[in-house]
Amino acid sequence: MNEPKLRLYTELLLRQANKRGYRECGDQAEIVRTMEHTDFILADGIGSGSYANIAARMCISRMLHLMRSGIPIHNACEKALRLMHRARSEKVPFAAFNIARIMKNGQFVSLSFEAPLPLLVRDGVVQKLRSTHYTLSKEIVTETSVLLKEGDSMVFFTDGVTQAGLGRGQGMGWGADGFIDLYQKCVSAGMPTGDALDMILMKTKALSGNVHGDDTSVALLTLRKASVINIFSGPPADKTDDAIFVKRFLACDGLKVVCGSTTADMVARVTGKRVHMRGVPDSLATPPEYSIDGIDLVMEGAVTLNQAYNILEEDLKDGEAGVLRLCTLLRKADIVRLFEGQAENVAHNDLTFKQLGILKRAIIMQLLNDKLVKMGKVTKWEKL
Repeated sequence: MNEPKLRLYTELLLRQANKRGYRECGDQAEIVRTMEHTDFILADGIGSGSYANIAARMCISRMLHLMRSGIPIHNACEKALRLMHRARSEKVPFAAFNIARIMKNGQFVSLSFEAPLPLLVRDGVVQKLRSTHYTLSKEIVTETSVLLKEGDSMVFFTDGVTQAGLGRGQGMGWGADGFIDLYQKCVSAGMPTGDALDMILMKTKALSGNVHGDDTSVALLTLRKASVINIFSGPPADKTDDAIFVKRFLACDGLKVVCGSTTADMVARVTGKRVHMRGVPDSLATPPEYSIDGIDLVMEGAVTLNQAYNILEEDLKDGEAGVLRLCTLLRKADIVRLFEGQAENVAHNDLTFKQLGILKRAIIMQLLNDKLVKMGKVTKWEKL
Protein backbone atom coordinates (compact mmCIF):
# COMPACT_ATOMS: atom_id res chain seq x y z
CA MET A 1 0.00 0.00 0.00
CA ASN A 2 1.35 3.44 -0.90
CA GLU A 3 1.91 5.97 1.87
CA PRO A 4 -0.13 9.17 1.85
CA LYS A 5 1.60 11.77 -0.26
CA LEU A 6 3.83 13.99 1.82
CA ARG A 7 4.10 17.42 0.28
CA LEU A 8 4.76 19.80 3.17
CA TYR A 9 8.24 20.50 4.48
CA THR A 10 9.12 22.49 7.59
CA GLU A 11 11.86 24.97 6.86
CA LEU A 12 13.82 26.45 9.77
CA LEU A 13 15.33 29.92 9.85
CA LEU A 14 17.23 30.75 13.05
CA ARG A 15 18.92 33.92 14.25
CA GLN A 16 20.86 34.10 17.53
CA ALA A 17 23.04 36.54 19.45
CA ASN A 18 25.21 35.71 22.45
CA LYS A 19 24.96 37.49 25.75
CA ARG A 20 27.55 40.26 26.02
CA GLY A 21 30.99 38.96 26.96
CA TYR A 22 30.31 35.25 26.36
CA ARG A 23 31.65 33.09 23.53
CA GLU A 24 28.92 30.45 23.82
CA CYS A 25 25.19 30.94 23.47
CA GLY A 26 22.96 29.72 26.28
CA ASP A 27 20.07 29.33 23.82
CA GLN A 28 20.10 26.17 21.73
CA ALA A 29 17.73 24.92 19.03
CA GLU A 30 17.39 21.64 17.19
CA ILE A 31 15.04 20.32 14.55
CA VAL A 32 14.45 16.66 13.64
CA ARG A 33 12.43 15.80 10.55
CA THR A 34 10.87 12.42 9.72
CA MET A 35 8.36 11.26 7.11
CA GLU A 36 5.62 11.48 9.77
CA HIS A 37 6.42 14.67 11.65
CA THR A 38 8.90 17.41 12.49
CA ASP A 39 10.07 18.01 16.06
CA PHE A 40 11.56 21.33 17.14
CA ILE A 41 12.98 22.45 20.48
CA LEU A 42 14.25 25.88 21.48
CA ALA A 43 15.83 25.79 24.95
CA ASP A 44 17.16 28.66 27.07
CA GLY A 45 19.69 27.44 29.61
CA ILE A 46 19.64 29.36 32.85
CA GLY A 47 22.92 31.06 33.63
CA SER A 48 25.53 32.29 31.20
CA GLY A 49 28.12 31.01 28.76
CA SER A 50 29.14 27.35 28.91
CA TYR A 51 26.93 26.51 31.88
CA ALA A 52 23.79 27.78 30.14
CA ASN A 53 24.85 26.17 26.86
CA ILE A 54 25.25 22.77 28.50
CA ALA A 55 21.93 23.10 30.36
CA ALA A 56 20.10 23.85 27.11
CA ARG A 57 21.82 21.03 25.23
CA MET A 58 21.03 18.52 27.98
CA CYS A 59 17.37 19.53 27.96
CA ILE A 60 17.09 19.16 24.19
CA SER A 61 19.02 15.90 24.07
CA ARG A 62 16.87 14.30 26.76
CA MET A 63 13.53 15.16 25.16
CA LEU A 64 14.60 14.24 21.63
CA HIS A 65 15.95 10.92 22.86
CA LEU A 66 12.64 10.17 24.54
CA MET A 67 10.61 11.06 21.45
CA ARG A 68 12.90 9.03 19.16
CA SER A 69 12.10 6.11 21.46
CA GLY A 70 8.41 6.53 20.66
CA ILE A 71 7.38 8.44 23.77
CA PRO A 72 4.65 11.04 23.02
CA ILE A 73 5.58 14.72 23.23
CA HIS A 74 3.56 15.29 26.42
CA ASN A 75 5.25 12.41 28.22
CA ALA A 76 8.70 13.50 27.04
CA CYS A 77 7.99 16.98 28.34
CA GLU A 78 6.74 15.60 31.66
CA LYS A 79 9.92 13.56 32.17
CA ALA A 80 12.11 16.56 31.39
CA LEU A 81 10.13 18.70 33.83
CA ARG A 82 10.90 16.29 36.66
CA LEU A 83 14.51 17.37 36.33
CA MET A 84 13.54 21.03 36.01
CA HIS A 85 11.51 20.75 39.22
CA ARG A 86 14.50 19.23 41.02
CA ALA A 87 16.56 22.22 39.89
CA ARG A 88 14.35 24.42 42.05
CA SER A 89 16.04 22.97 45.14
CA GLU A 90 19.11 21.13 43.83
CA LYS A 91 22.15 22.20 41.85
CA VAL A 92 21.21 20.59 38.54
CA PRO A 93 21.03 22.20 35.06
CA PHE A 94 17.83 24.14 34.38
CA ALA A 95 16.40 25.34 31.08
CA ALA A 96 13.25 27.07 29.91
CA PHE A 97 11.99 25.68 26.61
CA ASN A 98 9.48 25.41 23.82
CA ILE A 99 9.00 21.95 22.35
CA ALA A 100 6.83 21.50 19.27
CA ARG A 101 5.70 18.78 16.89
CA ILE A 102 4.24 19.37 13.43
CA MET A 103 2.52 16.34 11.91
CA LYS A 104 2.63 15.75 8.16
CA ASN A 105 -0.98 16.93 7.88
CA GLY A 106 -0.02 20.27 9.45
CA GLN A 107 -1.32 19.59 12.95
CA PHE A 108 0.84 21.65 15.31
CA VAL A 109 1.21 21.36 19.08
CA SER A 110 3.73 23.06 21.34
CA LEU A 111 4.45 22.93 25.04
CA SER A 112 6.05 26.00 26.61
CA PHE A 113 7.84 26.03 29.96
CA GLU A 114 8.92 29.38 31.37
CA ALA A 115 9.35 30.60 27.79
CA PRO A 116 7.51 33.08 25.53
CA LEU A 117 4.64 31.49 23.63
CA PRO A 118 5.00 30.86 19.88
CA LEU A 119 3.18 33.05 17.37
CA LEU A 120 1.42 32.22 14.11
CA VAL A 121 2.09 34.12 10.89
CA ARG A 122 -0.72 33.47 8.42
CA ASP A 123 -1.60 35.46 5.30
CA GLY A 124 0.71 38.27 6.38
CA VAL A 125 -0.75 38.63 9.88
CA VAL A 126 1.28 37.93 13.04
CA GLN A 127 -1.07 36.62 15.71
CA LYS A 128 -1.22 35.05 19.13
CA LEU A 129 -2.93 31.70 19.56
CA ARG A 130 -5.24 30.43 22.24
CA SER A 131 -3.42 28.43 24.85
CA THR A 132 -4.13 26.13 27.78
CA HIS A 133 -2.24 26.08 31.09
CA TYR A 134 -1.86 22.97 33.22
CA THR A 135 0.57 21.18 35.52
CA LEU A 136 3.09 18.50 34.61
CA SER A 137 5.58 17.19 37.18
CA LYS A 138 4.58 20.02 39.53
CA GLU A 139 5.49 22.65 36.92
CA ILE A 140 3.19 24.88 34.87
CA VAL A 141 3.26 24.36 31.11
CA THR A 142 1.31 26.08 28.37
CA GLU A 143 -0.02 24.15 25.40
CA THR A 144 -0.71 25.76 22.04
CA SER A 145 -2.19 23.96 19.05
CA VAL A 146 -3.37 24.84 15.56
CA LEU A 147 -3.83 23.20 12.17
CA LEU A 148 -1.21 24.72 9.88
CA LYS A 149 -1.45 25.02 6.11
CA GLU A 150 1.06 25.63 3.35
CA GLY A 151 2.64 29.06 3.72
CA ASP A 152 2.01 29.34 7.48
CA SER A 153 4.89 30.08 9.85
CA MET A 154 5.36 29.60 13.58
CA VAL A 155 7.69 32.03 15.36
CA PHE A 156 9.61 31.00 18.49
CA PHE A 157 11.79 33.30 20.58
CA THR A 158 13.52 33.36 23.95
CA ASP A 159 13.18 35.90 26.75
CA GLY A 160 16.26 37.65 25.42
CA VAL A 161 13.73 39.16 23.01
CA THR A 162 10.82 39.87 25.36
CA GLN A 163 13.02 41.19 28.19
CA ALA A 164 15.10 43.48 25.99
CA GLY A 165 15.25 46.93 27.57
CA LEU A 166 14.66 45.59 31.08
CA GLY A 167 15.71 48.31 33.53
CA ARG A 168 16.22 50.85 30.74
CA GLY A 169 12.85 52.56 30.63
CA GLN A 170 11.05 49.52 29.26
CA GLY A 171 9.57 48.32 32.56
CA MET A 172 9.76 44.52 32.53
CA GLY A 173 11.13 44.64 29.01
CA TRP A 174 9.97 45.09 25.45
CA GLY A 175 7.55 42.19 25.80
CA ALA A 176 5.83 39.99 23.24
CA ASP A 177 3.65 42.89 22.10
CA GLY A 178 6.68 44.98 21.19
CA PHE A 179 8.10 42.06 19.23
CA ILE A 180 4.77 41.47 17.45
CA ASP A 181 4.45 45.14 16.51
CA LEU A 182 7.90 45.32 14.89
CA TYR A 183 7.69 41.93 13.22
CA GLN A 184 4.25 42.77 11.78
CA LYS A 185 5.68 45.95 10.27
CA CYS A 186 8.49 43.90 8.67
CA VAL A 187 6.02 41.34 7.27
CA SER A 188 3.63 44.02 5.99
CA ALA A 189 6.50 45.81 4.26
CA GLY A 190 7.39 42.59 2.41
CA MET A 191 10.83 42.44 4.00
CA PRO A 192 12.77 39.19 3.35
CA THR A 193 12.39 36.87 6.33
CA GLY A 194 16.07 36.75 7.15
CA ASP A 195 16.29 40.55 7.14
CA ALA A 196 13.25 40.77 9.40
CA LEU A 197 14.84 38.44 11.97
CA ASP A 198 18.09 40.42 11.78
CA MET A 199 16.12 43.60 12.46
CA ILE A 200 14.57 41.99 15.55
CA LEU A 201 18.04 41.25 16.93
CA MET A 202 19.20 44.79 16.13
CA LYS A 203 16.17 46.22 17.95
CA THR A 204 16.69 44.08 21.07
CA LYS A 205 20.34 45.13 21.14
CA ALA A 206 19.43 48.81 20.81
CA LEU A 207 16.85 48.55 23.62
CA SER A 208 19.51 47.12 25.94
CA GLY A 209 22.02 49.93 25.47
CA ASN A 210 23.57 48.61 22.24
CA VAL A 211 24.55 45.31 23.86
CA HIS A 212 22.75 42.00 24.22
CA GLY A 213 21.99 41.71 27.91
CA ASP A 214 20.93 38.08 27.47
CA ASP A 215 21.24 35.29 24.93
CA THR A 216 18.69 36.11 22.24
CA SER A 217 17.10 33.76 19.71
CA VAL A 218 14.35 34.00 17.10
CA ALA A 219 13.32 30.93 15.09
CA LEU A 220 10.86 30.73 12.22
CA LEU A 221 9.32 27.41 11.14
CA THR A 222 7.62 27.72 7.75
CA LEU A 223 5.53 25.08 5.99
CA ARG A 224 6.06 24.97 2.25
CA LYS A 225 5.53 22.53 -0.55
CA ALA A 226 8.22 19.89 -0.39
CA SER A 227 10.62 19.08 -3.19
CA VAL A 228 10.58 15.29 -3.53
CA ILE A 229 12.89 12.92 -5.40
CA ASN A 230 12.63 9.13 -5.70
CA ILE A 231 15.70 7.00 -6.55
CA PHE A 232 15.31 3.39 -7.69
CA SER A 233 18.37 1.13 -7.91
CA GLY A 234 18.51 -2.64 -8.23
CA PRO A 235 15.87 -5.27 -9.07
CA PRO A 236 14.06 -7.03 -6.21
CA ALA A 237 15.51 -10.27 -4.86
CA ASP A 238 12.44 -12.13 -6.16
CA LYS A 239 11.79 -11.47 -9.84
CA THR A 240 8.05 -11.92 -9.29
CA ASP A 241 8.12 -8.69 -7.27
CA ASP A 242 9.41 -6.60 -10.19
CA ALA A 243 6.03 -5.18 -11.19
CA ILE A 244 5.02 -4.50 -7.57
CA PHE A 245 8.19 -2.57 -6.85
CA VAL A 246 8.11 -0.57 -10.09
CA LYS A 247 4.46 0.39 -9.65
CA ARG A 248 5.12 1.45 -6.07
CA PHE A 249 8.01 3.63 -7.26
CA LEU A 250 5.98 5.22 -10.06
CA ALA A 251 3.01 5.91 -7.80
CA CYS A 252 5.07 8.24 -5.59
CA ASP A 253 4.89 11.98 -6.04
CA GLY A 254 8.06 13.82 -7.03
CA LEU A 255 10.90 13.36 -9.51
CA LYS A 256 11.86 9.84 -10.60
CA VAL A 257 15.47 8.68 -10.98
CA VAL A 258 16.55 5.19 -12.02
CA CYS A 259 20.16 4.11 -11.36
CA GLY A 260 21.32 0.90 -13.05
CA SER A 261 21.04 -0.52 -16.55
CA THR A 262 19.38 -3.71 -15.29
CA THR A 263 16.97 -1.63 -13.21
CA ALA A 264 16.21 0.53 -16.26
CA ASP A 265 15.48 -2.57 -18.36
CA MET A 266 13.12 -3.82 -15.65
CA VAL A 267 11.26 -0.47 -15.44
CA ALA A 268 10.94 -0.39 -19.24
CA ARG A 269 9.66 -3.95 -19.34
CA VAL A 270 7.02 -3.36 -16.63
CA THR A 271 5.85 -0.06 -18.14
CA GLY A 272 6.02 -1.18 -21.76
CA LYS A 273 8.43 1.66 -22.59
CA ARG A 274 11.83 1.54 -24.33
CA VAL A 275 15.28 2.39 -22.98
CA HIS A 276 17.30 4.77 -25.16
CA MET A 277 21.02 5.44 -24.88
CA ARG A 278 21.80 9.16 -24.58
CA GLY A 279 25.13 9.42 -26.39
CA VAL A 280 28.42 7.68 -25.66
CA PRO A 281 30.37 8.80 -22.55
CA ASP A 282 33.54 10.68 -23.48
CA SER A 283 35.32 9.74 -20.25
CA LEU A 284 35.66 6.73 -17.97
CA ALA A 285 34.64 9.09 -15.18
CA THR A 286 31.27 9.75 -16.87
CA PRO A 287 28.69 7.01 -16.23
CA PRO A 288 26.40 6.10 -19.16
CA GLU A 289 23.07 7.90 -19.28
CA TYR A 290 19.80 6.61 -20.74
CA SER A 291 16.22 7.78 -21.09
CA ILE A 292 12.81 6.20 -20.48
CA ASP A 293 9.61 8.07 -21.23
CA GLY A 294 8.15 9.29 -17.93
CA ILE A 295 11.39 8.97 -15.93
CA ASP A 296 13.30 12.18 -15.16
CA LEU A 297 16.82 10.74 -15.05
CA VAL A 298 18.16 7.29 -15.96
CA MET A 299 21.81 6.38 -15.37
CA GLU A 300 24.23 3.59 -14.64
CA GLY A 301 23.97 2.34 -11.07
CA ALA A 302 26.95 1.72 -8.81
CA VAL A 303 29.34 4.22 -10.39
CA THR A 304 26.67 6.94 -10.41
CA LEU A 305 25.75 6.42 -6.75
CA ASN A 306 29.41 6.32 -5.68
CA GLN A 307 30.21 9.51 -7.56
CA ALA A 308 27.12 11.27 -6.26
CA TYR A 309 28.06 10.37 -2.70
CA ASN A 310 31.65 11.59 -3.18
CA ILE A 311 30.82 15.01 -4.63
CA LEU A 312 27.39 15.76 -3.14
CA GLU A 313 28.70 18.36 -0.70
CA GLU A 314 31.27 19.90 -3.04
CA ASP A 315 30.91 23.37 -4.53
CA LEU A 316 29.33 22.21 -7.78
CA LYS A 317 28.20 24.20 -10.76
CA ASP A 318 25.18 23.04 -12.69
CA GLY A 319 26.23 20.91 -15.64
CA GLU A 320 24.91 18.53 -18.23
CA ALA A 321 26.69 15.47 -16.84
CA GLY A 322 24.15 13.13 -15.30
CA VAL A 323 25.92 12.81 -11.96
CA LEU A 324 26.06 16.60 -11.59
CA ARG A 325 22.36 16.83 -12.39
CA LEU A 326 21.59 14.12 -9.85
CA CYS A 327 23.60 15.96 -7.17
CA THR A 328 21.78 19.20 -7.99
CA LEU A 329 18.42 17.46 -7.63
CA LEU A 330 19.45 15.88 -4.34
CA ARG A 331 20.69 19.16 -2.92
CA LYS A 332 17.44 20.91 -3.83
CA ALA A 333 15.30 18.06 -2.50
CA ASP A 334 13.60 18.11 0.90
CA ILE A 335 12.40 14.51 0.81
CA VAL A 336 14.36 11.61 -0.72
CA ARG A 337 12.84 8.16 -1.10
CA LEU A 338 15.32 5.37 -1.81
CA PHE A 339 14.10 2.15 -3.43
CA GLU A 340 16.74 -0.57 -3.23
CA GLY A 341 16.29 -3.96 -4.87
CA GLN A 342 18.08 -6.79 -3.09
CA ALA A 343 18.98 -8.87 -6.13
CA GLU A 344 22.72 -9.60 -6.19
CA ASN A 345 24.73 -7.95 -8.94
CA VAL A 346 27.66 -10.27 -9.71
CA ALA A 347 29.41 -7.46 -11.58
CA HIS A 348 30.00 -5.77 -8.22
CA ASN A 349 32.33 -8.64 -7.30
CA ASP A 350 34.58 -7.89 -10.26
CA LEU A 351 38.16 -7.04 -9.29
CA THR A 352 38.01 -3.86 -11.41
CA PHE A 353 35.23 -2.47 -9.21
CA LYS A 354 37.39 -3.05 -6.14
CA GLN A 355 40.45 -1.50 -7.80
CA LEU A 356 38.45 1.63 -8.60
CA GLY A 357 37.03 1.77 -5.08
CA ILE A 358 33.43 1.41 -6.28
CA LEU A 359 31.34 0.29 -3.31
CA LYS A 360 28.50 -2.20 -3.71
CA ARG A 361 24.94 -0.91 -3.96
CA ALA A 362 23.91 -1.85 -0.42
CA ILE A 363 26.94 -0.09 1.10
CA ILE A 364 26.78 3.06 -0.98
CA MET A 365 23.02 3.39 -0.48
CA GLN A 366 23.56 3.31 3.28
CA LEU A 367 26.31 5.93 3.08
CA LEU A 368 24.25 8.12 0.78
CA ASN A 369 21.24 7.90 3.07
CA ASP A 370 23.35 8.90 6.08
CA LYS A 371 24.84 11.87 4.24
CA LEU A 372 21.42 13.08 3.10
CA VAL A 373 20.13 12.93 6.67
CA LYS A 374 23.14 14.96 7.85
CA MET A 375 22.27 17.53 5.19
CA GLY A 376 18.80 17.91 6.73
CA LYS A 377 16.89 15.82 4.19
CA VAL A 378 13.95 13.63 5.15
CA THR A 379 14.63 10.13 3.83
CA LYS A 380 12.74 6.89 3.48
CA TRP A 381 14.57 3.74 2.46
CA GLU A 382 12.58 0.82 1.11
CA LYS A 383 14.11 -2.56 0.28
CA LEU A 384 12.65 -5.53 -1.55
